[in-house]
Amino acid sequence: MMECRLTILNSLGQPITTLDSEMTAPTGVRDGSSGPRIVCSIASLPLLPGRYRIDVLLKARRQIQDGLHAAAFFGVEPGILADRPLPTAGLDGDFVLVHAWSFPT
Repeated sequence: MMECRLTILNSLGQPITTLDSEMTAPTGVRDGSSGPRIVCSIASLPLLPGRYRIDVLLKARRQIQDGLHAAAFFGVEPGILADRPLPTAGLDGDFVLVHAWSFPT
């Protein structure tokens, strides 16, 4: 049985999340008719603007078969999330949470 681990890292090389098919969920699908490919779907990943990289690790029968650091790179451009503009600089961290503020009058 093949397993795949994807680790997303920020521009400093710090991991911000790991997606691991070994941690199964009821929504996971094993289907041999799709051929020799593994697909990981992500509903939302609200990253701050910047450059990110993906490391890949493949395992079979719990043994590492192959791995590649910097298998892919991607950039996130400034935009709007939940009606709130994302600034290009000045924020700490790697992702932004959808949030709302309430103040007393």
